Amino acid sequence: MPETQADAWVERVAWAGPERVVLVVLPGRKSCRVEVYCDRNSEAESLLKLYGGEVREVRRNAWWLTQERTFFMRAGKKFCLASSIETIPPRDRKLPYIIVPAGMAFGTGEHATTAMCLRQLAAHIPPGKWKMLDAGTGSGVLALAGSLLGGNVFAFDFDPESIREAHKNVALNSHIPEVRWKCASIEKESLKGSYDVAVANLYAGLLQKALPKLSGCLKKEGVLILSGILKSQESEILVGLRKARLLLEKRLRKGKWICLVLRRELD
Repeated sequence: MPETQADAWVERVAWAGPERVVLVVLPGRKSCRVEVYCDRNSEAESLLKLYGGEVREVRRNAWWLTQERTFFMRAGKKFCLASSIETIPPRDRKLPYIIVPAGMAFGTGEHATTAMCLRQLAAHIPPGKWKMLDAGTGSGVLALAGSLLGGNVFAFDFDPESIREAHKNVALNSHIPEVRWKCASIEKESLKGSYDVAVANLYAGLLQKALPKLSGCLKKEGVLILSGILKSQESEILVGLRKARLLLEKRLRKGKWICLVLRRELD
């Protein structure tokens, strides 16, 4: 692909997790290649169907990702995310937690976009009973975080494999209340109901189309958290916000990625 399209393609497969996506720049050319390392044929075939390209088999020791890699992150003082119980530092063992093994096919929460969404979710928990929408749930990390924090959560993704991976994470976190999962696309899902918090970590082109629908599903004082937006795409998204009657409350940046916290424009 042309090197100018690299960021857009890396963004499209960002759900696979930063540890599984490699951008290969070809020396002496204005072109590059995006590689996603899979551990199952079904996952590779799913990627092929979605994005084209080719599938090649590599030796296990050629895959630089190892399942033994560990990680830990804290979302303020509200909860933490770790690859195992043992990975949680002693001083954080009293925090509510989510376990997501390193190398999960649809991301672990380490990617900049997911990490920013997690921290903003923790910072915007409404008082009392509340409802949350997770549009494009991937591995289900954001949905599980919302449920852990007391939300009544509905999460969906267009890819059946993603929903299967989310259920694997559910099995590892039996202490977290049940989430309602669905295989659906944001273009076709009606998004009935009013949500206190909606999170959408999707690629910018899809977010742009979905903004009116996401705005419409919020309660009057609801919060919309968006990410999956490259810095170069931010101005285009901001134009879309105005059309969808959304007000920018907070903007965050981590590397080349942007996270926006929005509220509905009041009548």
